[in-house]
Amino acid sequence: MRISPLCHFLLLVLLSATWHVHAEPAFPSAITGAQCPKQIVNEQKNLDDLVVVLNLIREHYMAAYMEAICEFSQEIPPSVPEVLFEFGAERAYAFRLYRIDLVSNINGKAKMREINRETYLSFAEKTFMPVPGLKLSLSPIAWNGVEITSNVNPSWKKLEEWTLRWIDVKDLHTQDKVGLQGVIHSVTAPEMSEGYSTFSVDFGSAPVAAIESLLQLLADLGATEVQMRSSWVK
Repeated sequence: MRISPLCHFLLLVLLSATWHVHAEPAFPSAITGAQCPKQIVNEQKNLDDLVVVLNLIREHYMAAYMEAICEFSQEIPPSVPEVLFEFGAERAYAFRLYRIDLVSNINGKAKMREINRETYLSFAEKTFMPVPGLKLSLSPIAWNGVEITSNVNPSWKKLEEWTLRWIDVKDLHTQDKVGLQGVIHSVTAPEMSEGYSTFSVDFGSAPVAAIESLLQLLADLGATEVQMRSSWVK
């Protein structure tokens, strides 16, 4: 959705908005290894294998997102997904952008909903070499809350460029039949600790290609070690 007209409408009612937000699932129930697809349980090594695993994780989240869109649109019409907002003035522009999963309006009140699954795909930590010279450690993750740690201090400019591209700030991506644009929903500003940087990405409806391009970016910036995890997923 275009940012300007819808945000102008929503800002008029934002102060009286009713929120339905769950910042993160509280230790969600795991799908056990025995229930996981074979691709998750077996050892993986290269980019092709990583893509298989990430597609399974994405599909698990997107099934819940698509169901929520249908339910929300029937419960509170009209409603739209992936509305772009800008929050806070103390961070770089790209890190102030946030796409809300679902937004609707009823009787002059905005209702906003974030979608979180109560289950996740469970597997032992896996190691991949998706880019030459880059070792990736992948733990179970929630697609909409991935913490990325690397042994490099990312160029804020390069990471901001990546964020603006994949959050689609100009709404150039084509929408699918339910209004999804194949975009990320947010990126937090990197924080440094003992030589490692960490930031979080809500990958929203973005394809796995978004992660591939991010890993290549980190490798280009000199990273040799990257960890992807979601701290509340055990």
